[in-house]
Amino acid sequence: MSDFSNDAITNEFDAAVMLFCMTALADGQFVPEELAEIKNQVSFLKLNNFFELKQYKISNWDIFLENLHLAAKNFSLDHFIQDLPEIAAKITDKELQSDVLSALFSISYSDDEFHSNEKMVTTELAKIWNI
Repeated sequence: MSDFSNDAITNEFDAAVMLFCMTALADGQFVPEELAEIKNQVSFLKLNNFFELKQYKISNWDIFLENLHLAAKNFSLDHFIQDLPEIAAKITDKELQSDVLSALFSISYSDDEFHSNEKMVTTELAKIWNI
């Protein structure tokens, strides 16, 4: 896993948010609608799955989301696909896996296009998680 991913992903919440962000970048574009949908999905996670999470951990991701457009400039789909199994393995709860996959579809469609790269990511995750 890349150094950033390895340092940033310490729990299921981290893995879910990373998957949200990297899937949004998979089509080579990053538009405001995708950021808005990522924020919606992160809020859903906070309320429904991770209400016990320390606020400082969440605020780190809030800062990352605000600067995701900068990460888009250096994004590598190949590196993401290579890291995907390890990131996915951090999410062990079956219900959360299903919630994350559903969120990825919402994020992917938020720009009115389900790009082939986004489809590749969601298909691979479904295989990894046996969904």
